[in-house]
Amino acid sequence: MIYFTRLGISLLLAECSFEALRYRFDMARQLSQEAREAALHSARQLLACGGLDGLRFEAVARASGVAKSTLYRHWPTRGDLILATLFSMIEPLEIPNTGGLHSDLVACFGKAIDIDSADSAQLVHLIFGPSVDEPEMGRVREMLFFEQTQPIRVAIESAIRRGELRAEIDVEMAVSCAIGPAFVASVLRQQVLTAAQVEELVAVAEASLRALGTLEQV
Repeated sequence: MIYFTRLGISLLLAECSFEALRYRFDMARQLSQEAREAALHSARQLLACGGLDGLRFEAVARASGVAKSTLYRHWPTRGDLILATLFSMIEPLEIPNTGGLHSDLVACFGKAIDIDSADSAQLVHLIFGPSVDEPEMGRVREMLFFEQTQPIRVAIESAIRRGELRAEIDVEMAVSCAIGPAFVASVLRQQVLTAAQVEELVAVAEASLRALGTLEQV
């Protein structure tokens, strides 16, 4: 016959309670992730059908079957929901680390070859279109732009540290100079860029970046 001391029983019950709590936590986390994916799936469909005007908590809750309270736990504001939806539609960009400005820019711009320009143009129209005048969209645009241009930003900052670019240049101005021609070609004009065209765009970007800081301040 096996006898359990009061302490042993307490420890056994505590261990069982811990396992039960961990199981419930794991299940809740799994269900939360499933709810998040279901909500984002419905949000993408709503965005495709009705634009940003159709992307609202009530509509996502109806389409996905996820409670509004759950949606608010994941995304406290509509701007957060819009950002999460947009980021779920965009392939994450890799940060370049080739050791040189030219090769870093080639790595960044090379992604433009594989971009679906029509989808990119549609996304730009959704975010920057004339009908989009909600105050919160300013934050959405700013965060989306920062995230999508981060590889270029890192490449420029690395080039400054290596001495390839002047230390006094404005990094954000440099980012705008670098991406301008590529943005016009691949998104606004919806060109599918060849490797040779990417090299030309990189050459233009390099020339622009090296020119920054050379003009005397008025």
